[in-house]
Amino acid sequence: RIDICNECHPFFTGSEKIVDVAGRVESSRANTNSPDTVLPVRAELTMLTLLPTPIGNLRDISLRALDSFQSADLILCEDTRVTKRLLRLLEKCCGLSWPDSVFLSFNEHNGSKRLRQIEEDLRKKNVVFASDAGMPAISDPGSLLVRYCIEKNIEYDVLPGP
Repeated sequence: RIDICNECHPFFTGSEKIVDVAGRVESSRANTNSPDTVLPVRAELTMLTLLPTPIGNLRDISLRALDSFQSADLILCEDTRVTKRLLRLLEKCCGLSWPDSVFLSFNEHNGSKRLRQIEEDLRKKNVVFASDAGMPAISDPGSLLVRYCIEKNIEYDVLPGP
């Protein structure tokens, strides 16, 4: 579960209800001074998620991105050191629990080889690809992942971001 940090996400009032995709309330925060807001929780799907990362300002991270990090079985990164550093900062700032995930590098040097290694994971696990900064699949190895998913009919999702 992710605790919403008012420093990173100051627009939350404290009365949000977290609901699952079926509309059941998972948790709620009570605040009588503001109306209730409903926040959807990402469905537990097995797919690749292309996850944008903040460029210089942690407040640019989205709740969906935090949730995707939390639920990932495998995190692909251009550089695992950069992504782990980001997760440590998000852990301090936003209360993100360190994900129980495997971290693998996926970059222009090893992308083709790595695809052969993770083909089964892409079909059976929640996989996240996080770029070093900004939106994946623009000018980095994320485009190789998307092309591969299209060719192999593997579902993927692209989160909006910076």
